[in-house]
Parts: sequence; structure tokens; C-alpha cells
Amino acid sequence: MARVRLIQDIPEDEELRGFVRRIQQVEGLVPNHFKAEFNFPQLLKAMLRTTLVLWTEGELPLPEVLYIGAAVSKANKCEYCVGAWGTWLTRAANQPEDKVVQLIRDWRKAELAERERDIINFALKVNSDWLNVTDKDVERLRQHGISDKGIVQIVHAVNNFAAYNKFNISLGISPYHYDYDQIWAKAFKV
Repeated sequence: MARVRLIQDIPEDEELRGFVRRIQQVEGLVPNHFKAEFNFPQLLKAMLRTTLVLWTEGELPLPEVLYIGAAVSKANKCEYCVGAWGTWLTRAANQPEDKVVQLIRDWRKAELAERERDIINFALKVNSDWLNVTDKDVERLRQHGISDKGIVQIVHAVNNFAAYNKFNISLGISPYHYDYDQIWAKAFKV
């Protein structure tokens, strides 16, 4: 049960309604996460702008950004977000379902390129061990042609995804309040 009111009506703000329409195109409805965030629509709009910039104006392509989201969310034990990123990876980023399931189960065993593995490894270190990020960690990303812009994008993506994880977990937003494909629930629990 959510710890804040879930507002059913989308606020009267055309920019916010545009964001919500895009979410509905991918997910089929308005997730409870957003219904909770409708309590503070001005902040939600700012957060969605930031997310859009991270997803579309950075150096990393959308699948790599969403791999970060899935890995960080799994590490942070946010079942809700794992379901969301599994959905976005398959429906919006056109990633094969079996690859996404393996990524969620154990990214170390997934069929990923070395660049993708190094991005996820770095992102997980930023998420849980940021005090010990080293020049060597950053240099490993540079070896894949990732520039300063891409490195900044990765760190901000980690923070953005972790913020959503904390929001959903702390406010009791149910992970399967509607039909996220049950494949994500099974993958999460492995």
C-alpha cells in the first residue's frame, strides 16, 4: 500500500501531459509511481525533463542508459523499477527479451559487449562504492571511446535511477500494481 495518495487525474499541465502520453505509449497506462509524484507536479516535471536529457541528449544510446537503470535498480532491490526498465528495454529500446531477462537475473552472465559490461560495472561502483571510484575506473570507460560527457551522463544516470528506487521503496509503491510482465518479477527474484 502506498504511503502517499495516488492521484488518478493527470495534472492540468500540457508539458507534463506530454511526458505522461509517452509513458502511456510504452507502458499502456499511468504507473502508480507517477500517480504518487502527481502530489508534487512541479518537481515531477523537472525530474522528467532531467530524465529525458539523460536518455536522449547524452553520449550513451538508450539501451546502455536503461542497462544502467536495470542493474542499479536490481542492486538497490527496487522490484518496481526493475519491472519498469525491463518494459522500457524491450518495448522502447527494442532489446531482445531473453537478453533483458539475463541482464536482470545476473548481468555478469548476460550476453553483453565489453563496453556494456564496463559501463554497468562502473555504474554499480558509483551506486554503492562511490568513495572508491578511481582514475583507473574512469580510464577503462575512456578505452571504449566514452568522453567526459558520457562519463558525466553515467554518474547522473546512476543518481537518477537510484532516486527513483528510493522514492518507490520508501513510499511503498507496489511493484506489480498493474501488469508489468511477470517475466520481470521472476527474473528479479533469481
